[in-house]
Formats: sequence, C-alpha cells, structure tokens
Amino acid sequence: ITPEARISDFSVYPPEIAAKFAAIERKVLQGEEAVREDRLDGKLATRARLMPITLPDGSPGVVGSIIDITAIKEAEDRAEAMQAESASKSQFLANMSHEIRTPLNGVLGMAQALEQDNLSPEQRQKVDVMLDSGRTLMAVVNDILDLSKIDAHKLEIAPVNVDVHTGFRRTVDLFRSRAEEKGLTISLLLDIDVPQRLQLDPVRTRQCLANLISNAVKFTDKGGITVTVRMKGAGAGRMMEVAVADTGMGMTEEQVSRLFSEFMQADVSTTRKYGGTGLGLAITRRLARLMGGDVNVETSPGKGATFRLTMTAVEAAGEKTEDVRGPAAGAPPQRTVLTGRKVLLTDDNAINRKVAVMFMKPHGLLITEAANGQ
Repeated sequence: ITPEARISDFSVYPPEIAAKFAAIERKVLQGEEAVREDRLDGKLATRARLMPITLPDGSPGVVGSIIDITAIKEAEDRAEAMQAESASKSQFLANMSHEIRTPLNGVLGMAQALEQDNLSPEQRQKVDVMLDSGRTLMAVVNDILDLSKIDAHKLEIAPVNVDVHTGFRRTVDLFRSRAEEKGLTISLLLDIDVPQRLQLDPVRTRQCLANLISNAVKFTDKGGITVTVRMKGAGAGRMMEVAVADTGMGMTEEQVSRLFSEFMQADVSTTRKYGGTGLGLAITRRLARLMGGDVNVETSPGKGATFRLTMTAVEAAGEKTEDVRGPAAGAPPQRTVLTGRKVLLTDDNAINRKVAVMFMKPHGLLITEAANGQ
C-alpha cells in the first residue's frame, strides 16, 4: 500500500483478515502470485487474486481482483450435504438389511428343519408358505443390501475363469419349470463365437441374468422367452452381449424412461399385480456398468421387449473354471464320515448358532459353541 492510498485492506476487512492479506501482499511484492478464498460473516464468499506489477515510478506494486463466489460455495455446500445424506442413507440401509437378515435366517432355517419332519399334508402346506414367504422377503432384503453396497462403493467385481456354456444353460433351466407352468417356451441360443470359458464375475453375472429372465417370465402370458448370447468387438474392447427377448406386453417410451430408476416400476399397477420392489433392473444396470457394460431395452406396446446386457469379457486362460450358476442342481454333496468329528461353531448370534447346530447334529458331529472369536 502506497502512502498516498486512501483505502487499505484494513479499511475493508476485519483486522484479522486484513492482516492475512497484508502478509500475502508482502509475498506478492517479492514476485509471487497468490489466490485466496475467504468467507465473511459466514455468508459472503470471495476469491481474491493478487499479482505483482511495476508502478509508473518503477516501484513494485500489487494489482488484485476480488470476485463474489458465494453462489458457487453454496452449491458446493449443498452437494457435500447431499453426499453425506446419501452415505448416511446407504449405511442405514446396510445396517437394517443386516438386522433383518439375521432373524430371517433363523425363521428360514427352522422352517427347513420342519420340512424334514413327518408332517401332515396340511402342516407341510403351512411350512411351504413360510419358506416361500421367507425367501421372497430375503430376496427383497438382498436387493436393498446390494443397492446400499453399490451406493457406498463397497461392492467389488471379482472376475474368475467361468464355464459360460454350462453356466448359462443351468441359469436358464432354473426358470424352465416356472415358464412351463404358464405355458411358455424358454430357450437359450449360444453363438458359435462364444468361447467355452471367459473371465467373469459368476455371482454378479448370474444375478443380472436371473433378474432379466425372471422379469421376462413374470410379464409374459403367452409365447416364450429367448436368451441369446454372442460376442461383440475384438481385443481389449471385446464384450459379451446377452439378449433376453420376450413376447410379453411391451412398454411405452414413458414407461421405459423410469424403468431403471430405483424403487420404480413401469406402471403403478405392476406392483399390485406382480409385487416386487422395483430394484431388480436398477441393480442390474449398476452391476453391468461395474462390469464394464450396460443394460438397455428395445420395446413397444404389445410387441414384447428385448433387454440387452453387455459386459467386458476376456477369454480365460488356464483350466480351472467356476460355474455362472453355481453347483449343479441335484448334484450329490461330497461327504466324508463325520460321526465323532469335532466342530467349533462361532457366531455372535444365538439364533444363527441354533440353526447351524440343528443342521449339523444329524451327522453325529461333536459341536462346541463360542459367541465370539476370542
């Protein structure tokens, strides 16, 4: 500040801020450039930029500009608050899902144990309803937990060598009886260029495929469902495309616009007639994008729908493979003689331990329980 100046930082700002500016200006006078952001009275936000100049008399000086960035800072604050709220919501959903799953596992475990007893037809019917209802609720809880994990960036994709041909056949077969009950056909077409083995996340691939086939069967009353698998692209950009086509009711453009939104379904009547959370397709799209692909739909009213799931697919090396669907249905478990073997069962939930004991005792195991790892 030159002696002739009538206004200084101390004339404009509170003393503590003016002193900081003065210290910055001294550095600028030595040839540095400085940018500083400040908040005044907790409301007004400013950004000051100071640069060294040479005055007409040859002496060093400072030229500065101050702009009002209050609107920018308010927008940043709102974004941070929304992000914190979203993280809090995701954590709450994860906690609630865990708290629901623990007792629900107990209900399902006990119902499965009852199923093995010598029940009357009426009692068996009641147990079947318990199991069906419990599994439906578990599917909803798992959807919410997956969504909260994705939102919290805690869901990881784990590619392994996968037997694609066998796995896809088994996944489709899971829905064959349900389709046949409705008088529908269901078929799988594997293009000749689809390798036997690819590197995929078998759990998430199966989840995406099952969601699409389940929806196709649910919303189709006549005709059938066709699952077509083919390869697209080449080299590092090679993708696998799975098309699930149905002959169902189809959708309008307006219905498609909200189809992949969370907790939304194509039509309000859908929830009343078919149930569900409206999370399946939203999660499928999120998972597909985590796997380097996407999910899109081609449809029109009365002409069915074709959902196209894509994901990165690298041809697998080596021999070890896992199944897209998991263990073969009906495959006999590999058991050794367990009678008299000792088992240490550790779980902090007494109900979980009780269910585990119930399933292990018939094998003659000697079980020691512990409520924690110590």
